[in-house]
Amino acid sequence: MTASDSALAAPSSAAPRASLPRWLIYSACFWGGLTIMVLEISGFRVLPTYLGSSVIVTGTLLTAFMMLMSAGYYVGGLSSRQPRGVRRLFASLMGAAVYTVVVSGQLLEPIAALVVSWRGQLPDEPYLRGGLSAALLTLALYGPPVFALSEMSPHWIRLGTAASDDEGGVEGRETGRFMSLSTLGSIVGTIAGSFLLVPFFGVHVSGDVVAVVLFVVAAIGWLKQPASSPSVGPAPASEAF
Repeated sequence: MTASDSALAAPSSAAPRASLPRWLIYSACFWGGLTIMVLEISGFRVLPTYLGSSVIVTGTLLTAFMMLMSAGYYVGGLSSRQPRGVRRLFASLMGAAVYTVVVSGQLLEPIAALVVSWRGQLPDEPYLRGGLSAALLTLALYGPPVFALSEMSPHWIRLGTAASDDEGGVEGRETGRFMSLSTLGSIVGTIAGSFLLVPFFGVHVSGDVVAVVLFVVAAIGWLKQPASSPSVGPAPASEAF
């Protein structure tokens, strides 16, 4: 077994552990980064369409995404230590996929129209009309999915390092591996969203595509985690593929 395989071997503990294939962890990590960026690129199309194009609207969208991601990282770090935390994470990701299809897709126009109507009642001040309405529309359309997707990284890092406390530098290596993979997904998502999905297929189809794949990956992970399993770990190297 190589050092890389040892880093993902299931920790030895008194509690039984369910196998989680490495390909599934890597797929979820990559697709999470990709999905966040496709949703953000979609936001760059949606918000200016309904609220007008301005630095305030764009800045609010970016700020809202970063706040959601920051909160997701923090909560994910806390929940990664809880029993059945990974199973709950996969359930949240399935919910995020459904939310993206229903709310960010089918209900986009009614929600945007409601925000625009509310925006007209605000004082004629650009920071209020632009900033508040952009923040509300961003949170309504993309808040839950981005938050749930951001919870993943702490879980994967914990799984990758849980069994390797005796290996010097393993925490840094595993953290770098997962952050690099997530960022690679973000790069692919930015390119695909900017040059292919949103320009040629629109925000509805773009959201549906990434959500369907996310749901499939999350459903596989959820099914591999028995409800009675008190903890979770990656499968040994011989079972990972």
